[in-house]
Amino acid sequence: MTITLVGFGEDLTPLAPNRIRHLEDIEALVETMEAETRQRRGALGAAGHDSVLTGRTGPAQHTRWAPHLVLLAAQPSAENAVKLAELASDASRLGIGYLVGTETGDLPGAAWEMEITGQGKLLAPLLGLELDAQLLPVAQQRAVVELFVEADPERESDRPANTPPFLVDISEQGRPAVYARLVGPYEIIGLDTPDGERSALLHEALALLLLHREGVHPRVLSSALWPRGVTDDVRGALLDRLRDWLGADPDGTPRLGRDATGRLTLAKSVVSDLDVLRSLYHEATQGKGVGSRAVRGRLLTDALVLVRGPLLADRPEGRYRWLTHEIVDAQLPLLVADTGLALCEFHMEKNRAEKAIEALNAALRTAPADERLWHELLRATHATGDTSRLTALATDLIGRSGARGLPPRTEALLDELLPTWRDAIAAVG
Repeated sequence: MTITLVGFGEDLTPLAPNRIRHLEDIEALVETMEAETRQRRGALGAAGHDSVLTGRTGPAQHTRWAPHLVLLAAQPSAENAVKLAELASDASRLGIGYLVGTETGDLPGAAWEMEITGQGKLLAPLLGLELDAQLLPVAQQRAVVELFVEADPERESDRPANTPPFLVDISEQGRPAVYARLVGPYEIIGLDTPDGERSALLHEALALLLLHREGVHPRVLSSALWPRGVTDDVRGALLDRLRDWLGADPDGTPRLGRDATGRLTLAKSVVSDLDVLRSLYHEATQGKGVGSRAVRGRLLTDALVLVRGPLLADRPEGRYRWLTHEIVDAQLPLLVADTGLALCEFHMEKNRAEKAIEALNAALRTAPADERLWHELLRATHATGDTSRLTALATDLIGRSGARGLPPRTEALLDELLPTWRDAIAAVG
């Protein structure tokens, strides 16, 4: 399960950094969940399933989405409450749940209501429950979080909260010894392909470690690879083969090591394209790119070139099921969309609409359901002055939206950019 928090504070993410996501406000939540809802709906439709429950038992179960719980501890406005209700109306079949804490019971679309009274009781009348509500004092909450923080040997106390957990050297001197391409089809550069049937298992183990730069305990690794269990000698044999396959750095240090807590870690000479993508975007938006327009444009362009499709796009059926418990499948489209939007803005500052369109189309290949990308694509196409091209894009959007029709904000934007779009599309149809 993955969890999205709004109104709880960023300091809760250390509890499970790969499963918990913190968003700053309700507007960001609505925007993010609209994109994920479309992604999940599209994935179910493509797989021929009507809900995630049938998807988990059908032939496409290797592509299923992890359950996602959204916890909102902030009072939504009337407008946002309606948007949340619209999202929640189709959420159950998509594997998404929303729990909203409000000051009143006036929340449209709520399937269940629970009340915490002034006397410290939790009431759920429809379930026949009356319980003592539990409150974790702020001091104890911080103490619990600190336990998780202190347990992470990779932590850096002066690291900003929004800095990627693993930044790579993106200069020419930082070329890695082993480079894995995860964003799209899985490829490994710098290692020989293992012989025999164990090759797939070694590739999967390496992918898991690359997505957890903080380290993975051997038992966690084995439970991911063998969900039904495995003996210690089989697990040990795999780790030996993985260590031999990865080899050692020029100074003799094995590229697969262990930290002080016993977790398996990869050397900094083993890098993935996702590591590089995150590092390039960070450097462009919070590093050298902030003070140099030319550097920002180059970094964002380099980042978008890395995007070749969804995460581990060609993963075989029946394997990589542990990905359903990771939040990275949801984070990657957002990162790609943010990169595409930043590069679009970079080009539009100089009125380079065609370059902006190129950047947005590249991002849409991995984040096709992100409404922000389509909005900027409409604006950039409008900037070309080609009305027929804008009409064709609007027609394409309507075709993609299906029976539900265009989102209200997209319709409002088309009304602004192309007031005659309804008549023009009707004429085309």
